[in-house]
Amino acid sequence: MKIILNQEILREKMSESPDKDYIQKLQNAEALNRKMFNDSARLMSAEYYNKKNPGTELHTLTKEVMSYVGGLRIELLRTGMWYLPLVSEHFFDNSNYELESKLFRHFFGNN
Repeated sequence: MKIILNQEILREKMSESPDKDYIQKLQNAEALNRKMFNDSARLMSAEYYNKKNPGTELHTLTKEVMSYVGGLRIELLRTGMWYLPLVSEHFFDNSNYELESKLFRHFFGNN
């Protein structure tokens, strides 16, 4: 899964406003495990997320996005609920903790 980290580093370096601390954190990571995935989380406005990830369709009520390595996301809605859109299912919760677990397991298994 080191290739995923390397792709994320390159994607961040090539962005309009690279986050040097984020890049450094990814470069120092030995592997993409659950802890590293959690540590990659960055809360940003929906507008900023769309700027960094053009073409992404967010929920109409999304005000902020918790972004993870690879552009994966959990959306914070204006209602205060967290929203996780997966391919065939959509999840809502009051906390992003369980949704973060679902997101990691969906894309990376049980590592």
